[in-house]
Amino acid sequence: MPGPDKSFEQFQADDAVCRQRSLQQAGGPPRTALAQGIATGAAIGASAGMSAGYGFQRRYDVADEQCMYAKGNDTPRVSPSSTPPPRR
Repeated sequence: MPGPDKSFEQFQADDAVCRQRSLQQAGGPPRTALAQGIATGAAIGASAGMSAGYGFQRRYDVADEQCMYAKGNDTPRVSPSSTPPPRR
């Protein structure tokens, strides 16, 4: 969401800049990361390829959130659960 005193147009400009930066931080365009993950998966097993894809998405998400926050925008927050998860 746009930060306080930010127009939607400013938010969109920040979003465009942060998306590009996040791609660079995560290791390139998703197709490149996906191709690397598939190659890795073929070489060592399917789960390694899936893990590489997840790693790319996680790096992208973190970089994007940090960038948007640094530019003064509100970032998603996950509220803690009122009940803890069951212990196993």
